[in-house]
Amino acid sequence: MWNNNSNREIIENQNQNQNNNNNDGHNQNTIAEITTTNNSTCELTTVPSLSSYSKEQRLATKSSSSSISTKTNENCSQCNEYDQFKSDDDQQICLCKLNYSINLFDYSPYNYHQRSIKSMIFDNPGQIYNYINRCRRWIKVKEPDNVELRHNQFSITTYNILAQNLLLNHLYLYRENNKSDLEWLERSNRLKQELLELNSDIFCFQEFHLENFTTSILPTLKKRGYQMISKLKTGQNYDGCSILFKTNKFQLQDCLEIQMNRLDVSHLLDRDQVALVVKLRPIGRFYPENSTNLIVANTHLLFNPRRGDIKLAQLRLLLAEIQRFAIRNDSTNTITKDPYKMDYFPIILCGDFNSEPNSPLIEFIKNGRYNFHGLYSGDISGQRDGFEKGRLLRKSDLQMNGIDLNTCFTNNESIENHSNIDEYTEDNNLFVRHVFDFKSVYPTIDQFNLKFISTSTHFDCGLVDHIFYSHNHKNLHLSAFKQLMNKQNLKKIGNIPNSILGSDHIALSAKFFLL
Repeated sequence: MWNNNSNREIIENQNQNQNNNNNDGHNQNTIAEITTTNNSTCELTTVPSLSSYSKEQRLATKSSSSSISTKTNENCSQCNEYDQFKSDDDQQICLCKLNYSINLFDYSPYNYHQRSIKSMIFDNPGQIYNYINRCRRWIKVKEPDNVELRHNQFSITTYNILAQNLLLNHLYLYRENNKSDLEWLERSNRLKQELLELNSDIFCFQEFHLENFTTSILPTLKKRGYQMISKLKTGQNYDGCSILFKTNKFQLQDCLEIQMNRLDVSHLLDRDQVALVVKLRPIGRFYPENSTNLIVANTHLLFNPRRGDIKLAQLRLLLAEIQRFAIRNDSTNTITKDPYKMDYFPIILCGDFNSEPNSPLIEFIKNGRYNFHGLYSGDISGQRDGFEKGRLLRKSDLQMNGIDLNTCFTNNESIENHSNIDEYTEDNNLFVRHVFDFKSVYPTIDQFNLKFISTSTHFDCGLVDHIFYSHNHKNLHLSAFKQLMNKQNLKKIGNIPNSILGSDHIALSAKFFLL
């Protein structure tokens, strides 16, 4: 039923439909047209060397300049020749790769052998906006043979939107940002604009400040048909997690709120982090009455790079609760109590895990098993400041009352009624497993072997936000994901939050087919 594309095809957001009045006759959606049309030709423009222009001249030069000469490149049906050069003095650049609302010299972010462009830092909001959009293209992964199934597509976004109280408590992280970009009024407007442009069917937010969000952003989203479920962190905290979904796409069937301050389960569960899990039923004329439910889980694990032991305990508690929550009521293997043979609804697990992609914690999620023997607590999340710090992980750190450590499965209907279970080890190693078959939506590097980034502050940057999904489930198939930026891309737009992005994190978005 499904065809895998050997080469992932870049697809553009096709929300812009206005015609451009430039002399070439293209419109602003030219990139999408050319990359999706077979046997097309592409115009090339020949421009003088950048070194012959001053900064003011470069900024003043527009793509509609009458001095630009164009010709057709017959070999550019798929825009593969857009960054070739005629000589050191004349550059050939495909017009279809340019965005006509910005300067001609603001080329594609992937044209790295233009040295003067590579070192340019954009300070104009329009330039920053267009540069981000060109970096963050949709990458198609799959499409169904049956055209009708394409109507069963939905989109999901996970986004740490930076609670204002946490920003104010950690201002040293943003000492190089413009002060106006840190004000909530400015940030909320930018976040609201970004969310409206994403227009995802499901949003999962972390560092969700209830009062600020409900007064500044939620009214706009409610007008767009979103329903919200939220869970604040325990203790004296004002932020937490929330999930919003479009009511014309999904109907809420059930909701599970998880607090991770659970000393009755583990001596490591003494922090105020939370998680939120919902069971959604797809609705609409394209879904049959017996359509499968969808499980969406959202969490924000502890930040401390040296306390990966706590993050692991929080994650395993979450997986145990998801496992209990996601079992189909009609599963034929429910009576056997064998969690590996039970039938589960498709699951999307997302959030800010404060863990790098190749860390032991993320490998545990993706592989379903991991041996933590010999690791320091600072090694578990893969964060730079935690490496070989903390203490060696002990067997007692894996003991969790009421959870079968072999499966992360709760022994009772709820962890509230727990019983002591001996810690599971294999050959005296610290070996743990879970039953899910998760895969990450995002690769860890881009086509230039540069690492993707989802958060950046004055001190550090990394990929700590993730979307995982049940990739072998017959009812859930990944369709596309919105490409992230790398470190070089982020350097061009300056420190975030900035005049376009309202958070110190970048939103992760994906599209799925639900059958």
